[in-house]
Amino acid sequence: MTVLSATPLHPWQRRLVTIAWITYAAYYLTRSNLAVAMPDMAVALSFSKEQIGALGSGFFWFYALGQLVNGQLGDRISPRRFVFVGMLVSAGLSFAFGWFSSWGVLFILWSSNGFFQATGWGPILRTLANWLTLGQRRKISGVFGSCFVAGNGVTLLLTGWLVASFGWRYAFWVPAALLAVAAVGWVLMVRDTPEDAGFTAVHPPRPQNNHHETWSTVLTGLLNSFRQFWLLALASLFLGFCLVSLVLWIPTYYVEVGNLGIGTAAKLSSLIPAAGLVGTLIIGWLVGRFVVNRESNGLLIALSILTFFFLLYPLLPIHIVLSSIALMGIGVVVYGASSLILTTMPLILGGRHGASGIAGLIDFSFNVGAGLSGLGIGAVLDRQSWTAVFLLLAASAFLATLFVGLTIKLNQPPGGSEPPGGLFLGDET
Repeated sequence: MTVLSATPLHPWQRRLVTIAWITYAAYYLTRSNLAVAMPDMAVALSFSKEQIGALGSGFFWFYALGQLVNGQLGDRISPRRFVFVGMLVSAGLSFAFGWFSSWGVLFILWSSNGFFQATGWGPILRTLANWLTLGQRRKISGVFGSCFVAGNGVTLLLTGWLVASFGWRYAFWVPAALLAVAAVGWVLMVRDTPEDAGFTAVHPPRPQNNHHETWSTVLTGLLNSFRQFWLLALASLFLGFCLVSLVLWIPTYYVEVGNLGIGTAAKLSSLIPAAGLVGTLIIGWLVGRFVVNRESNGLLIALSILTFFFLLYPLLPIHIVLSSIALMGIGVVVYGASSLILTTMPLILGGRHGASGIAGLIDFSFNVGAGLSGLGIGAVLDRQSWTAVFLLLAASAFLATLFVGLTIKLNQPPGGSEPPGGLFLGDET
């Protein structure tokens, strides 16, 4: 069997990373399409904003549940087959969504889609872990995270054109077809492990636990993570509310406040995730450069700036260029802060043996907050104004700031300094 070298990446490893990047970006085709379709759907089907927002809420709540369930299944089932089936089911649900008009049916379909959308991240990361050494994973991790932003941005542009040209139903039919094509590409071009492709294993085999011991360990780890990090989980919940409120509702904001067509609104909305990619890189660099071993303080500063930006936004004059620049500034900070809490915090808090459990808890909380954004913002818009929406987002960002501050305060070691690896170093010294 051929040996995979540690560096540089073998062509098969580059192939795996590329296909994994494209595949997870493709998941957004049947995830972010609802945001662009919402304004036309609401008019065509006579839905209130609370009803249309509840569709998004159902999606993210079932997505959060799926993260807990499918994450564990992804460790026990072939990720190549699991991702393939999950993508096909998601594509089928999105295609069916475009055919119906009943709110109840649409809610069931889109909530179910959220559950199957959660078949992607964990199994794809497991595939990369099977193929790459720790050093290789560190090198590609920053670049690989760009698949989130790319998938979101491309979907906004594509579905904006589809809705403007053919109607809102095509925003679900065409992306579904493209996701099915991506699923076929994944299953044909990926192998679960190097051994499946005729190479030697990158890692030694892990000891196998029996089913009872494995699930008992998972439950114990989850409870331990919650006891120590429940304040950070609450911060993640409120930050998830902020980020997904922007993703889900900004196309509607541009249509209603800017009096723009949905195609133009979708193009402007895609600038926010583009700014988010820049923000993730810049804030990550600033934290690594100036607050190394104080990453928790970097998160606190980012959330404080986000709170100020949300408070400032309603005071700006309504002008499409100024509003777009301001929203891009918000995108820089909210995506950067989200990257810190979802990726950096679990890595520095949990150490070698606790990072996965902490990441699961924080990601679950983030998506619970994301679910609240659909129903919550829709209810506010039915009763109040967009100014009230941004004040609500400011309050949510402030609560996230408060809970991160309490996390730092309550876990500060005697003497007021953090250990060399940051707060809650876990098993690494």
